[in-house]
Amino acid sequence: MVMIANRFILLLMMLTLAPYAFAADSLFVATFQFFHLIIALVVGALLALLLMQLITYGKRRQIRQTKHLATTQTFARDAVTNLPVMQRGLTVLKNVIKEKGANNIAVIVFKPVNFDQVNDVLGHQNSDLILLQFAYKMQQGLQDKALLINLGNDQNEQIKLCRLQGLEFAVLVDKSAFQHPEKIVLEDLCQTLINIVPKAISVKSCSLNFELMLGICSGNSQHHASSMMTDACDALSLAERTGETFRYYETGHAIHSKRQLALMEKLRQCHQRGELTSLIQPQVSFIQDKIIGFEMKLDWRKHVDEKLSQAEFEQLASYSNVLYPLTKMLFSDAFEILALTKANGITATVSVNLSSGALLETELADFIALQAEQNDIPLNQLIVELHEKVLLSNAYRARMMIDQLKALGANISVDEFSGSYEALKYLRRASVYQVKIDCSHIDDIAGYRVDKTIVNALINLIRKMDISVVGKGIDKLSLKENFVAIGGDTAQGNIIHPGLQKEQIIDWCVSWQNKAKQLG
Repeated sequence: MVMIANRFILLLMMLTLAPYAFAADSLFVATFQFFHLIIALVVGALLALLLMQLITYGKRRQIRQTKHLATTQTFARDAVTNLPVMQRGLTVLKNVIKEKGANNIAVIVFKPVNFDQVNDVLGHQNSDLILLQFAYKMQQGLQDKALLINLGNDQNEQIKLCRLQGLEFAVLVDKSAFQHPEKIVLEDLCQTLINIVPKAISVKSCSLNFELMLGICSGNSQHHASSMMTDACDALSLAERTGETFRYYETGHAIHSKRQLALMEKLRQCHQRGELTSLIQPQVSFIQDKIIGFEMKLDWRKHVDEKLSQAEFEQLASYSNVLYPLTKMLFSDAFEILALTKANGITATVSVNLSSGALLETELADFIALQAEQNDIPLNQLIVELHEKVLLSNAYRARMMIDQLKALGANISVDEFSGSYEALKYLRRASVYQVKIDCSHIDDIAGYRVDKTIVNALINLIRKMDISVVGKGIDKLSLKENFVAIGGDTAQGNIIHPGLQKEQIIDWCVSWQNKAKQLG
């Protein structure tokens, strides 16, 4: 095309110069100069038109190349699951943030629990087949979810999730379409993802059940595509560490504050020096004046920080890598107490509260069995407590641990029982031995009638299910009186004793029994 244009311009120049060669006198020179001007204007217009056409052609060619490149990138798929890769997710996320703003976007990153075991049992090839089935089921279940942003090339190809690194997957959520409070909608989406997970996936006569862990990052004005994806992955890592089903990203999770680092170091040093010891809180029957059992607690407040809550301490212990050693210490001391009371003719149970982080320790059940054997203690005297939130948010891991412990003969207790519908369903499904109810609020004058009614209803309902009830937090006389008045019996709290050392147990038991005899 350029060659044709050059020849056309050369022809026009020859025609322009030709009149000068044939002009013989001045009359004709003026005529030909006018003719030359007209031709020059025509040539200039043609050149301008030609230049515009060349520019337009170049732009069209560039647009076609860009579209071809974008199409090629859109169809970059993961070799195992056939889902878009992480780069596609980031590209779409970047474009959506540019269009709608990061405030209107959320990212949910999730992974199947216990998949790592598949590689060990079935090998990588078979585990890839299971992962493909998992990805297909998730894609089929999500493709009609309007709140999720499409990662496909157009509306005819609805792809609602992409694969990140390893076993992690991500979905992008359009918060601008929410018609209800953000937290409710995001948690409902998490539950939707959990429900979509196939109940069992089979390959070569092997069946595997999956449950999800999820991390959520709700975007703000400071976020860009990469930081949102990273923050959601951080939230997922934190959920794995704490044993929760899902976790929101919050500022400060990714990087520990100076105070947290100082407390973590202090906790490690206290553990190394052996300053963190067991504190034993008795459980008694108020009606029978009888010792029922003991709960093992960790005496950490005076050594670490009295302002920390129990949940904050457990998180700190998990970060410091001392949570599991401390859990083992409590179980070891529990069997020592059982052996001590047995030797002195005292029949009692001992409870140990199992944190969410300890659910990750697969060898804990073997350690408990070994302790029982070494101390010659029947395991039905051990009660393992699990907080209600841990049970409901870690259904898979809790069920595995409970099954292991019950197979050994240990009893299970639900701590901080709320009486919710989900909690009651769990009690009906699982063979729970004991339920603990927080009674620290039943002397509040303003809400006493309501609290009294609720606690009374819970006590009666749980007893009808043939499950024992323990009231906790009975720290003063008015609480004891109210607890007994609404039908309570077995309890623990500061009014009985705030906490004994191991060497004080027998003396306290003898003292309590003597006092009960005198009152009787």
